[in-house]
Amino acid sequence: MWSTEDLASATGLTERYIRYLIAHDKVKAQKISTVWVITDEEAQRFIESRRDSAGEEITEEEQGELKG
Repeated sequence: MWSTEDLASATGLTERYIRYLIAHDKVKAQKISTVWVITDEEAQRFIESRRDSAGEEITEEEQGELKG
């Protein structure tokens, strides 16, 4: 099992952005009490998808969502 902190560390993204992705159904997670938990399979799927799209940047819309 992975936390948002673990996945952020593994991908170089922020925890806030990982939570944004969870909220927008880009990463599947389950909230247990106050902590988001991501399965090993989902974490690996997401990491692989990041590798497949390594040249893609975070869009301006996504950046705006993170600031607001």
